[in-house]
Amino acid sequence: MKLITNETELRRYIPNAFTTVKGETPLLQKLTPYIESAELWLKQYFTGGVMFEAVQSLATHIVVNEAMRQAVPSLDLVLTPNGYGIVSNSNIAPASKERVERLITSLESERDNYIEQLLPLLVQNSEWRDTEQYRFFASTFFPNITLATLCGYHKERWKHYLGLKHRASFIEQQLSEEYISTAQMNALRNINFLGTATPVQSIIISALRNIVVDRLTGSNKDYSTTLLDIVNTLRSHPEEFPQWHTSPTAALFTPPTFKNKKESKGYWF
Repeated sequence: MKLITNETELRRYIPNAFTTVKGETPLLQKLTPYIESAELWLKQYFTGGVMFEAVQSLATHIVVNEAMRQAVPSLDLVLTPNGYGIVSNSNIAPASKERVERLITSLESERDNYIEQLLPLLVQNSEWRDTEQYRFFASTFFPNITLATLCGYHKERWKHYLGLKHRASFIEQQLSEEYISTAQMNALRNINFLGTATPVQSIIISALRNIVVDRLTGSNKDYSTTLLDIVNTLRSHPEEFPQWHTSPTAALFTPPTFKNKKESKGYWF
């Protein structure tokens, strides 16, 4: 499904930094190859070809910003009183390299902001939850590029997210094998993404997310007590964590590590 089919639609989504230059080739004509590339990129990494009304506007914003980001280094940009213009006249002085670089950074940031908004809407669609893209994002406790922000990255968030997600998956796998079990970890990841966690499940998810972020950012904090508290919470709520109770991992903690009393330092509800 093509999101941009005419100049009017393109102008509706084009960043305000761009302006029309009289007598120049229509912008859509210049950007078509980049728009097609951006639409394929969106499909490959995010939508999987699933498109519905609630996400169409955000998806189009992403495509236009990504297309412009790709195109800007190859276009002849000039700075006009109303913003950047794209021209074919080599007699007009181009925008400075520094301004062009700032523009590319701005387009990337805008794109990433729209990505952050897109994912919570996509996950509400049952058809999308059958895609490889859903399984990619649901494979950690961080199904959004906000992970980059949590780790201190405020620029190039999508780029940093890809690297951080890979490392987060490895950390979560270790926690899964040693404490949570693979089946229970997958169940918690899914309800985290869907936003359907119960209060007790939310406590466990939040604790695990904190551990992962701390390890990603190089913290040497000792989480052994917290992890044992988590295990005791899993044990105490079989109705909330059924996958753990039927897993080989649960057998590693028999008998209980300690009684979950209110006077205990790490008491969990």
